[in-house]
Amino acid sequence: LLPFRLICYTQNDMLSSKPLRMEASECTRQYFPNRSPDPECMLSTMPGIRLRPRLPERPQKILFIRTGPNSLDYRSFIRDTWKAQVEPFAPIVFVCANGATDITPEADQYGERLVGNHAFHRCTRLNQTLDRAELMLPAVKQQLFLDMLQFDFADSYHNLSLKMMAIYGFVMNELPTVDDIIVTNDDTIVNATALAQLFPTGRSGSWMIGKVSRGYPRLFMSWLPWHVPGEMYANLCYPRFTQVSSS
Repeated sequence: LLPFRLICYTQNDMLSSKPLRMEASECTRQYFPNRSPDPECMLSTMPGIRLRPRLPERPQKILFIRTGPNSLDYRSFIRDTWKAQVEPFAPIVFVCANGATDITPEADQYGERLVGNHAFHRCTRLNQTLDRAELMLPAVKQQLFLDMLQFDFADSYHNLSLKMMAIYGFVMNELPTVDDIIVTNDDTIVNATALAQLFPTGRSGSWMIGKVSRGYPRLFMSWLPWHVPGEMYANLCYPRFTQVSSS
């Protein structure tokens, strides 16, 4: 792709550090002049939810981890390592869609494991026997924050955009108190200290943190999984956009 990137670096309007347009609607008209909203676009509809997380009341931040239904090993590693360090800052929710693996038993098993740990700690503090603590398990289980969100569509690489839009829709429709959405992948290790230093930002309105990328060509080769046809985006190069390493 190097030759195409060199060509893109000759297009000054795509490289400028100044805002391309002040309003999002103006940007849309400039870069997609012949397109209008498609009412049947899948990204415009909210997919069904098969499994919901149980979250604290009125959360302000949530860390969503994109994962696949078969990636139990990744989720287990996160739960056993850095998840507990991040959750005082923001609750963690694993997000997947449908696949060959049923994740409901995993959610139940993880909930049961947390219940057992919680009951044991209560038993230690209150000098109770473990048998008596186990009698309290049904009440304790209702207080658990289950960490799985599963949407009702096929989980695949080509549906990543749908997964992201579904995450945004879930927050906007059901979690009005959330101000900050943090998204990463299940193959990423999150540094809780560094993450906390990003907030509060002092910013107002809508904003995004990430790497500003310039000089990226549109991949017009139809055999590539990232192919974008000219009917969708007519320019050879993309304008500046924000990305992060885990997206």
